[in-house]
Amino acid sequence: MLTAAELRERVLTLCPELASLAHSPLEHWDTPGPLWVKRDDRLGEGGTKLRKLLAELPAAQARGETVMTFGHLDSNHALATARFGVRLGLPVELRLLGAAGDDPKRLAVFRALAPTQLHASLVGLTLSTVWRVLVARLRGERLRRFPPGGTTALSTAAVAGSVAEVVEQFAEQGVRLPERWVVAVGSGGTLAGLLAGVRALGLSATVVGVAASSRLIGKRRVSRLANQALRLLGAPGDVRAADVQLSWKQLGGGHAKSTAESTRIQAQLASVGKELDPIFNAKALAWWRSQARPDESWLFGIPVCR
Repeated sequence: MLTAAELRERVLTLCPELASLAHSPLEHWDTPGPLWVKRDDRLGEGGTKLRKLLAELPAAQARGETVMTFGHLDSNHALATARFGVRLGLPVELRLLGAAGDDPKRLAVFRALAPTQLHASLVGLTLSTVWRVLVARLRGERLRRFPPGGTTALSTAAVAGSVAEVVEQFAEQGVRLPERWVVAVGSGGTLAGLLAGVRALGLSATVVGVAASSRLIGKRRVSRLANQALRLLGAPGDVRAADVQLSWKQLGGGHAKSTAESTRIQAQLASVGKELDPIFNAKALAWWRSQARPDESWLFGIPVCR
């Protein structure tokens, strides 16, 4: 197994741009049951996705690529990628699912940042993407397809580095590392990265992912991503599909749909100054509240901003 320092160094060797990213704060919240919170939302717009963007986009810019990425009209990933592209001077194109009438103001923001195509169906988006790739090949253009959520093997390895941060932050505070962790799941990259980091360091922590957007994210996909990250890092260990803990109990209506429990906990925390996005983080915390015991300490990772 690796030490936290060794894991951090291996992540920085793969993704040197991550050296510019400050460590996100670790907080203790007064809630029913002890809860430690890793505030990746405080990293800046995109939250944990900034780890992914720093791992992938500067290298794409150096190669002279155009990045094409995907999501729904309310996608945090698409917005963070477009804004990061502007910052780098990197051409970014967006293919989004949704209707113009769903959120005209947000669509205008997207189109001000990057060329944006809106599609009513996944079939239309897929056909548009295939055509764009063919055109790029004919033109000799370097086009990089960046998956939904920015989830790649390299970006998953970048997320694994946050586990080294967590271990060091708890050690600095002289507090025992919680044995149970919870995180919201969209594309699966954050969960896979945390699992890879836990395995690389030989920790006994159990990481639970709470599906907040889709039923399509399965345990095999998450374990495959985690293992790809471990191989990139040259780290020992293996994550089996059976090792992945995923809950769909708070999925509700799926993408962009709150549940009664997530709405309730969001309002309760907002009343004491703890603001969460209404979907991903609130759903993960709603699941946690259904499981937590007063004598059991948990770590909650906030992957996205409000």
